[in-house]
Amino acid sequence: LTTNSQDIAAGSYALGFRIKAISTPGYVISGNFNNQVVRLQAKNPWDGVYKHTYSSTLGNGTNTIALVTETATRVKLTNGGASLIGVYSNYQAFEIDPLTNKVTVVTTTLLPIATDPASNYDPATRTFYVKWTSNAGVRQFEQTLVRQ
Repeated sequence: LTTNSQDIAAGSYALGFRIKAISTPGYVISGNFNNQVVRLQAKNPWDGVYKHTYSSTLGNGTNTIALVTETATRVKLTNGGASLIGVYSNYQAFEIDPLTNKVTVVTTTLLPIATDPASNYDPATRTFYVKWTSNAGVRQFEQTLVRQ
């Protein structure tokens, strides 16, 4: 097992255990539940709840969005079942370069996409500033996410 939190966030780890004995009289160890496996996953530094403001060719608005750890350097946007700008079900994530704080948008639909090179995360204000296009530039998005 690793002691580096970046390694834990980047992978999937589990801890298996078996209850063999119990010191409290009168209690019986369950035959069905004496063996357990627990998944361990660390949160990356960007995981959290954000106030999200967006303007796009699909509409404009403000909502509350969660960024959820996917890897050591990637968070997925989610707002209930919605991901894309917190409104649509399309998958959307941010890949963050921890050395430069540059952000790249990741999607699996609306391809091809292009992230504006100025897209970044500001650690001082805990704010994402992201600008990108999809469908070869047909759809345009600007997003600001401020950690709550």
